[in-house]
Amino acid sequence: MQSVVINHPLAPTAVQISNLRASRTRVSWLSLSELDTARYIVYRSDGVVDGYLIPPNATLLGSLFARGPGNYVLPAPAASSAQSTYWLVEQTNNGETRVIGRAVASDMFTYLPTLLR
Repeated sequence: MQSVVINHPLAPTAVQISNLRASRTRVSWLSLSELDTARYIVYRSDGVVDGYLIPPNATLLGSLFARGPGNYVLPAPAASSAQSTYWLVEQTNNGETRVIGRAVASDMFTYLPTLLR
């Protein structure tokens, strides 16, 4: 199992993130500004986990290279539990990592109307 190493948890960062959202099958966010950001890394843990420290049993879902301000979407394999916690981590060009956001996703059901003839 790969350990999760965060150099500076919740340290000040030049990244501004808005609308961090998670579902069982994807994580999305809007980057308003980026400075010296190499990539974003996303971790997931089953259940609701309080706080911004990533537990050792968290799964690395993947990463996206920074490409400047804009929308980012990371598809994820379906979570095994009804609720999951996701962490968004910034990795700078010099290799430092910082937790910049956390989101909790729950099962949501969409009911579509049925047409009867």
